[in-house]
Amino acid sequence: MCRYLCLYPAAKTAAEVQSEAGTLRVSVDQVEAEASGARAPLHIRSADGAALMPLHGIVDWGQVDAATGKPLTADALSQPISVPASLLPRTEATIELRMSGLTPEQVGFIRLHDIQPDTPQNPPASDATKPVGSQ
Repeated sequence: MCRYLCLYPAAKTAAEVQSEAGTLRVSVDQVEAEASGARAPLHIRSADGAALMPLHGIVDWGQVDAATGKPLTADALSQPISVPASLLPRTEATIELRMSGLTPEQVGFIRLHDIQPDTPQNPPASDATKPVGSQ
């Protein structure tokens, strides 16, 4: 089971990931400048049209190697994200990523990984970024 996906904002395409929280279709919209770096909406959808389950994961972002196009993970930054039960049932959630440290032009990849369903034994991080409208 694939446990992470890597989006390339310049490609403007969605990707699917198989996770313990189901098959998800993930995309990112226009990366824009903000005071401390960049921001972009991350859309998480249920691939089969069913309601999302409460989930959490980690988002990394960083630059890509100009020669190979591969992510430069050594200097990547990250933040936890969460789609809480209080916002469900819905088939889609949008999380506003705030990607400090890089300008929009420098954000070459966004990677979503460690996607887990929320359970009492496996809660999200207390500082996880939640979907727009719930923060």
